[in-house]
Amino acid sequence: MNRDYKTFVLRDGVDLYYDETLEVAIFIFLATRKRIKLKIRKEFILLVSSMDGATILHDKFISYAFSSQEIKNFYNLLDYLYEHNILIEKDWIRLLDFDDDYIKLYDRHFKYLLDLTCGGIKEIELIQKRIFTTKIAIFGLGAVGASLARELVMLGFVNFLLIDYDNVDEQDISRNLIYNNLSINNSKTEICKKMLLSVNKHANITTKELILNTDTKLDFLDDYDFIINSANTPYIGYTSIKLSRYILNTKKILFICGGFDAHLASLGELIIPGITPCSDCYTTYFSKALQDWKPMPHPKQNRTKVFGGLSSLSLFSASAAAMQILKYFIDYNQANILGGRGEFLFDNYIVDKFEVPKDENCQFCKNLKSNMNSEVQ
Repeated sequence: MNRDYKTFVLRDGVDLYYDETLEVAIFIFLATRKRIKLKIRKEFILLVSSMDGATILHDKFISYAFSSQEIKNFYNLLDYLYEHNILIEKDWIRLLDFDDDYIKLYDRHFKYLLDLTCGGIKEIELIQKRIFTTKIAIFGLGAVGASLARELVMLGFVNFLLIDYDNVDEQDISRNLIYNNLSINNSKTEICKKMLLSVNKHANITTKELILNTDTKLDFLDDYDFIINSANTPYIGYTSIKLSRYILNTKKILFICGGFDAHLASLGELIIPGITPCSDCYTTYFSKALQDWKPMPHPKQNRTKVFGGLSSLSLFSASAAAMQILKYFIDYNQANILGGRGEFLFDNYIVDKFEVPKDENCQFCKNLKSNMNSEVQ
């Protein structure tokens, strides 16, 4: 034990309950409902509950007449509680290595990270620095892409390239939570830029008017670390394959959004070179899984404007994507991410999920080694 616990406190976001009969303490993380149960003697719990950032524990030990071994056991308990973010330095948020404006804006975000991690303020500082320095490019600013951009800047991302070619029309504002009547006939990229800056005025936002086609040159993405495809035109399957092949020999990550036309409220997938299936793996999987499906010709040839939808379904996809991306940044070196898809079913309020394996014969990703083991700069 190398810490001076006299300035430590029981976290505001953790409730403590004690069963005297069983001598069991229950620590409940209020935001996530996570629970930790420990068998602890009552005197130890009384000491923990008295820690207010000013209490001198050695003075308390005298009243309980603890032996040197008991004191050692107690400090081992404090170490455990610190490592699980139950005890923390008083005024800990001021110790984070970010400027005051950033800390004030993301105060609740930092507190939630403490519930999700077990490494104290140094770990959440490392996670947030990854977020702060990552450069994100987003293709497609429709109902999912625009909402996801907003949620990402709310998570503390500040470097964005927003890519779209279209203006906002009347139909957009009925199922897009970003646009309104004042947005009609204005550029989606510029409207989204103003929206992100309204959340964080210090964000670094670049825009690009571009249609993502299979023949689009992608060298403008070379300086970006994390690419998001939410472009439903011409078809997200084609553009995802193009972006997937582009990132395979890089350290870039691709996230392909769900929630596009005819697949509302669906979950997206992370493409991590050398770890997850690539987009070609997904295409091969579905070409086999759906080989017996023979759709009949439809009398209406152009159906680009006929799919229905709700803003809540689009927001579901965007929010699920934001949480999946945050989870990736929390566990940056994870090597056990599975490929797969899922979709929220409105009728019975469940998410239907299934796994998509890597194609062992995929010519694009089968020989790749993981890019995730390199040192994070």
